[in-house]
Amino acid sequence: TASGKAQFVVPDAVKHPTPDQHYPFTLNTGRIRDQWHTMTRTARAPQLNRHIYEPFVQINPEDASALNLRGGTLANLRSPYGKAVARVQIDESIKEGQLFMPMHWTKEYCRGGLQGPLVQPTTDPVSRQPDSKATPVSINPWQGDWYGVLITREKLSLPDIDYCALIRDTHTFRYELGGSGARHTAETLLPHIHDGSVMTLEARAGMQRSAVFEGEKLMGVLFLSPEPLNLDREWLHQQFELEKTDWRVLAGVAGSGQSCGPTVCACFGVGEKTICEGIANGLGSVEAIGRELKAGTNCGSCVPELKRYLLECENRLELAV
Repeated sequence: TASGKAQFVVPDAVKHPTPDQHYPFTLNTGRIRDQWHTMTRTARAPQLNRHIYEPFVQINPEDASALNLRGGTLANLRSPYGKAVARVQIDESIKEGQLFMPMHWTKEYCRGGLQGPLVQPTTDPVSRQPDSKATPVSINPWQGDWYGVLITREKLSLPDIDYCALIRDTHTFRYELGGSGARHTAETLLPHIHDGSVMTLEARAGMQRSAVFEGEKLMGVLFLSPEPLNLDREWLHQQFELEKTDWRVLAGVAGSGQSCGPTVCACFGVGEKTICEGIANGLGSVEAIGRELKAGTNCGSCVPELKRYLLECENRLELAV
């Protein structure tokens, strides 16, 4: 400035819409640990996609119970401005009447799960920054018919599906899917993977498992179910690194002792199961975990989670006593 001193700007107060009977929740948005802005660069780093790999909505347990929302299922969100579909996470740290969604995902990496269409179009009169912290919304269970997980070696152009989140790994692309109606089945989705030999297993409760091979090389896997899929996604990605893969990939989970669990430390690829086993075997502090497993010793962003695992383990021991 001409005077060399800062000039403070005090904008006029702006009236914000408030929750009502149609939109009873307040939506807050923000960033998560391993992503930045709209993921134009961070989404290209496979290790940064292994911790939280798709959009989600966090909700207080009491609110979730009242609305019959279960963790891991999808939920419909609506505001006066738009709609979205997101994976439910039940979290006691979220206050009743509040919801939280991450800000990072765009149409390049997700179909249906974006917070942008929900957020009120109000902007700061000076900075033009959007008011993305307090939008009235409603949330209800998603009325879909099926959930799916599709993993391939190549990025695909899939048909129109209600919910589709893309996760890039080192050798693969994974699609978390959800849809209405029966038109998207293995018969309609498998041709998008690869023109190879197909192995399919019809499992109980309407679950369908399929794998596509070129010789003994795994080219793609597809799991479809009327319920959310409990799969070892890390292990499935690892099967694409092998020279030979067989029918056991259709199990969707590793054999005993083979899985490291969901990634907690993205820097060194340390999984949840490895950390919990280390704590059970005497690693009683964040420093001890770092010395033995390296987790938390690089960027440090997973340290809060390591502390949470230590506390949970301590509480379980106290209950056992």
